[in-house]
Amino acid sequence: MMWLGIVLHTALNHLVVESSLPWHDPKTTKVADLTFIFIHAFRMPVFFILAGFFVAMLVSRRGYGGMLKHRMRRLGLPFLIFWPPIFIGTVVLVMLYVHLMVRGVVGLDSSLMQLDPALPMINTMHMWFIYYLLWFCFCTAGRRFQQTHVGRIEEIRRRRLADSGFEMVGIHCAGGTLGRDRFFL
Repeated sequence: MMWLGIVLHTALNHLVVESSLPWHDPKTTKVADLTFIFIHAFRMPVFFILAGFFVAMLVSRRGYGGMLKHRMRRLGLPFLIFWPPIFIGTVVLVMLYVHLMVRGVVGLDSSLMQLDPALPMINTMHMWFIYYLLWFCFCTAGRRFQQTHVGRIEEIRRRRLADSGFEMVGIHCAGGTLGRDRFFL
């Protein structure tokens, strides 16, 4: 799967369709478009499915807390350490390249960069998949927290309301009648 990323990014330079990259090879082919679409359609979904199986394995071995600790150490820490230098380095290299293409000499001139105001100035660039893996891990642990703790919190609320005499019996609403086990809080 990783090797297909090299083919995918090489095909990106030879696409017939318009590219958002500042560099584009004048020799384009429809084969590059088809290759890009074919690889892009299954490569990252397969990656995320495999990552999901490994997260399930971590949860079964270490629990949700252990999984989060492991993922933060293996994904979060490298992301925090390496994202800033990769971002700065990539921006500088793109600026050098654009300057070379426009002026014919190597240099830095931010006025040559045509930025789309609709796009964010800072993004995760090529580390986007790590960012999403971290979110998926947090959502997985959050869902488990919700399943185990929210039910307990609701039960405590019900008991407190029942003990205080503020039971809501027979409240009519658009969807029907709420019984003794449903409360507005």
